[in-house]
Amino acid sequence: NIKTYERLHYERILFQLDQLAQVPDLPGSKFVWAHIAAPHTPYVFNRDGSYKATNQGDGMTDEIVYLNQRVIPLLKDILQKSTTPPIIIVQADHSKFEDAHGKLRILNAYYLPGGKDTLLYPTITPVNTFRVVLNAYFGGQYPLLPDRSFYSLYNGNPTQLQEVPIECMGK
Repeated sequence: NIKTYERLHYERILFQLDQLAQVPDLPGSKFVWAHIAAPHTPYVFNRDGSYKATNQGDGMTDEIVYLNQRVIPLLKDILQKSTTPPIIIVQADHSKFEDAHGKLRILNAYYLPGGKDTLLYPTITPVNTFRVVLNAYFGGQYPLLPDRSFYSLYNGNPTQLQEVPIECMGK
């Protein structure tokens, strides 16, 4: 029974979501970090969660609809069942836009209890996400790094990066 890469990708994401759904019921303190490669090509979800495989743009929309149906209730469950208010970060690695400025306009959502959300600022980039969290909640003393973002056009040399000014990312 040979499975395609797309089918394995589909099953892996379902497994990750199922495992995350069990976290609120696990005893004790926990640190959970999950990287879910979705929505990403190949798009493997219909809006109802059934399997499909496509690289087309409408596949991204279908995948986002399904993921919202799974992730939003999961986050609500974590908030409801947690005896200690959890720290939650939902962060994308890039957006659907193809240009350098758009690609870096990512979903970067935080739930920081105890008023620590005031430590966030409009130009924060992922390089400082865990520095803020570790400093605020765990006594870390990590200096914030410059909020700089870089983009590769992948034209022959993917290591040739161009800096994207922060003022361009919000537009």
